[in-house]
Amino acid sequence: MKFTANKRDIFKAIKAASNVVQVRNTLPVLSNLRIETKGNKIEIVGTDLESEVLGSAILVDSEIDAAITVPAKKLHDVIYALPDDSVIKFELKNSKMIVKSARSKFTLSTLSSDEFPISPKKPINSLTLKSSDLAYAFAKTSFSMAINDVRYYLNGALIEIDNSSLKVVTTDGHRMSMCNLNIENDFSYTGIIPRKSVIEMSKLISSYSGDVVLNLGESQISLDLDGLSFTSKLVDGKFPDYKKVIPDCDVILQGDTVNLKNAFKRVSLLSNDKFKSVKLNLTDNNIMMSANNSEQEESLEDLEVKYSGSDLEVGFNVLSLIDVLSVIDKNETQLNFKNSETAVLIDGDDGCDYVVMPMRL
Repeated sequence: MKFTANKRDIFKAIKAASNVVQVRNTLPVLSNLRIETKGNKIEIVGTDLESEVLGSAILVDSEIDAAITVPAKKLHDVIYALPDDSVIKFELKNSKMIVKSARSKFTLSTLSSDEFPISPKKPINSLTLKSSDLAYAFAKTSFSMAINDVRYYLNGALIEIDNSSLKVVTTDGHRMSMCNLNIENDFSYTGIIPRKSVIEMSKLISSYSGDVVLNLGESQISLDLDGLSFTSKLVDGKFPDYKKVIPDCDVILQGDTVNLKNAFKRVSLLSNDKFKSVKLNLTDNNIMMSANNSEQEESLEDLEVKYSGSDLEVGFNVLSLIDVLSVIDKNETQLNFKNSETAVLIDGDDGCDYVVMPMRL
């Protein structure tokens, strides 16, 4: 193996592939990136067995096609440290990868590419959409994914596709986020993307403005964009019927989004450390927020809002309300209530809604 590449061309692929590689692995080869040259093209792959990134780039020249694996972090750090306009020469010699640029030279260990696991791609359907739309859906919903929940199917995001929409739904059992994208499509699909993969996909599309392709399979999903392909296994489980959780509300409160969020933040300062509960007292055009803790300390916030329903007292986890309001950009937010024992339905930005379960006071 012998090839030359510009740093600007190759580093994006190395960085993306390195991001999924775990620091500690039971199999040494999983700490490596697989590098393969094919004519004037190079493919770089990183994996943690649950997800995989394949990045490709065009080479300046390549003399011998071959495949090998090199330590991911060390290769990343070496290439990152070189000047951005560097022309870098790579050569495999005596089972070592020699990396040269100007007066710099690095010698890296290698492992055979035969030991490196590559996940087979078996897409059933594919869907093209704007990267900004998918980034929007993830940004509005990812905060309510569960973390290390024994109900493993909650540790990720449901993606549900029909002939007119793509829905992303997340919940940790206490709050739920839903975002609907309008699309034109001719198939149906449902899958649960693992939490880590949602975060990694969000990073990849955050700085990209073109179209992306979702390749959808029975047990995996892949995202293709700008010379990169991210593949993830799906969570093997059934997501709860989220539609049953959406409350039928008839009492409406409208308030300034920033004012509501800041008031909840202030009242949370003296809330119970464990439960983070806040009591809301709704009266005519007014909301009184109150919280207390085991030290008998109390915080109160009185806020003017638009509300003309009957008096209502209800409790919630204040952090859940803050998290929801933090992803809403519009100036005014609508909260929909029914009674003190029913969840609140919060209208978010375009296509987005949120449900927060009540707490006993």
